Parts: sequence; structure tokens; C-alpha cells
Amino acid sequence: MQTSRTNIHISIRDQRLTLKEGGVPIRSYPVSTSRFGAGTEEGSMKTPTGRFRVAEKIGEGLPSDTVFQRRAPLQPGDPLPPTEDLVMSRILWLDGLDEHNANTRDRFIYIHGTRHEDKIG
Repeated sequence: MQTSRTNIHISIRDQRLTLKEGGVPIRSYPVSTSRFGAGTEEGSMKTPTGRFRVAEKIGEGLPSDTVFQRRAPLQPGDPLPPTEDLVMSRILWLDGLDEHNANTRDRFIYIHGTRHEDKIG
């Protein structure tokens, strides 16, 4: 029995994430990629390009307003990290499959939620 393959495609140009099942788009969402552009250099804060796999899924079963710090959920009453770019809701930690993006996991590149949903896209 052959199973259908689920993929995610992210267009940096269009700022869209498309979920595909067997190559057929089934859902599409606006996203925001790095304001520093595309690239794979360590410390660049850029969005990597290429092929990836989801190495880890973090946050399943937690409330959608959960804030993470270093991939751990903060508890109610914990101080928020000193940043405007909070990592929220869920984390899909990516691992690069191509030679040029093999450092993706070490760069802590995620697909994640934000508290600035009004600025997505």
C-alpha cells in the first residue's frame, strides 16, 4: 500500500506556506520570513533555502498562547524573554537536507507561532 506524502512549501517571495498532500495543495497560510533575507550563513538570521525535514515537533498539547524560550515552554508568571520576536504556540525545528543548508538545525531554524499575527505576510 502506497501512502501519500505530506510536504510543506514556503515561498519567501510570496510570504506563503502551502501544505501539500501528494503534491496537491490542500491548505495555504501567510507567513513572515526573516527580514534579513535568504541565506545559510551562521549567525546571519536569514531564512535558509532548499529542502528540509521536520527534525522535532515541540508544543503539542500546550495552549496556543504558550511562549517558548530555548524550546521550553514558559510557565504562567515567568518573565517574558527580552525580545519582540517571541517564539509561540508550536515549534517545527528544521533540519537541512542539502549540502548548502546542512547547518539549519544548528542555527535553530524553526517554523513557529508569533504574537504579531497582524504583521504576518
